[in-house]
Amino acid sequence: MKFNKSYDGHDHPPHTLCPCSRRSFLRSGLLGIGATVGVPRFFQNSGLVLAAQKALDVSQKHPNRKLVVIELFGGNDGLNTVVPYTNDHYYKARRTLNIPADKVLQLDDELGFHPEFKGMERLYKDGKVAIVNGVSYPNAIRSHFKAMEVMRSARPGILHSDYGWLGRFADEYQPERTQADFLVNISREQNLAVTGRIHSPVVFYEADAFKRKAAPVVEPVLRDLMPAVAKLSKRDTLDLVRKISAGVTEVATKVREAVGRYQTDVDYGAESTQGSTIFGEPAATLSHDLKKVAACLEGKLDTRVYYVNYTGGWDTHRNQGALEGTHAALLGYTGDAVRGFMEDLERMGQANDVMILIMTEFGRRVKENGRPNNGTDHGMAGPWFVVGTKVRGGTYFDYPSLTDLDRGDLKMRVDFRSVYTTMLKDWLGFDGDFEPILNGNFPTVPFFA
Repeated sequence: MKFNKSYDGHDHPPHTLCPCSRRSFLRSGLLGIGATVGVPRFFQNSGLVLAAQKALDVSQKHPNRKLVVIELFGGNDGLNTVVPYTNDHYYKARRTLNIPADKVLQLDDELGFHPEFKGMERLYKDGKVAIVNGVSYPNAIRSHFKAMEVMRSARPGILHSDYGWLGRFADEYQPERTQADFLVNISREQNLAVTGRIHSPVVFYEADAFKRKAAPVVEPVLRDLMPAVAKLSKRDTLDLVRKISAGVTEVATKVREAVGRYQTDVDYGAESTQGSTIFGEPAATLSHDLKKVAACLEGKLDTRVYYVNYTGGWDTHRNQGALEGTHAALLGYTGDAVRGFMEDLERMGQANDVMILIMTEFGRRVKENGRPNNGTDHGMAGPWFVVGTKVRGGTYFDYPSLTDLDRGDLKMRVDFRSVYTTMLKDWLGFDGDFEPILNGNFPTVPFFA
């Protein structure tokens, strides 16, 4: 199903609000004293903290809903993922890397999936996939590190951010930080996207090895907290430290127990054979990582957001392949793993409570780079995917023109921050101010009925 093509607010640049909003002032001026998990109960319930929280007026709708973000690091080739199989310009630009029209998994009379993306095709035909065409942002950057920092921080033009969009969301949604497992990052290293000023994510790749970068939390929050702590007795100060430590330990124990208990007969597909990323780091395996998310969900963690780093192979400058090869294999792994995860959610009775966002930092150029590389170079706009039983499945926004290009790249149809806004507002139920999270307010996309 196609949902066309122009939506309210997407034809004009969003208005960016003044960064010194009333909400930001209240946060910086009042909430530091209630920001750290384990603050003694009498202090959390003080009139000052309660008044500040009331002034923020953030309602928490949909408390059982979860968001799973899958980051395809490296820049997925959207043209060979969602293939414009009736467009002659595609076949002229991709003379050796094109997907033949008779091999495409046709979704409608214009677009189809790569034949290895079978798992996603099944979900799409079941009405569980929204294809978001042409995701990018104005003046997009083609550097991996800078482009991914933009996607993780959601602040184009502000490089070297300390906090990410989901970390800031957690800080705004739950400023009192009553839970230590609001954010979980399945990764060997903590991702900027889930780094907050108040909230620090649970980071693990194997259940017995946890990492948690406390610096972004410790310095500003404890600086605000120290005047209040100075007034506490030695006993209450020690109690504060013990509770902070206990919160982290409790989460670690819950995750280990959940992963240890988890068993499933659901087929998540083959595990990736990609040995390392382009930077020499161990590559991730999506089927393995989504099983960890499933284990945490079955273990009844209170986590609202899971962030999965899928690294290894997406930067297809060389030997990309068409029907076969690196990119085809990655699409196969991804589609099968997501399909398996959705089936596992059905088994657990949680399919209606979980939504998946699959994103990447940029697409690839329209024209292949030719011999001897036989790949595609960094581009701009590309498709993202929203997957779940509650999504309005179909395609959103016109497929970018293959002739009206921006220096050889597909032009943007929708700002990525509109996708983020939609996930946080319409799915997770955040009713607060988006300026502290996305540095502005952006129109939503009608993914959800």
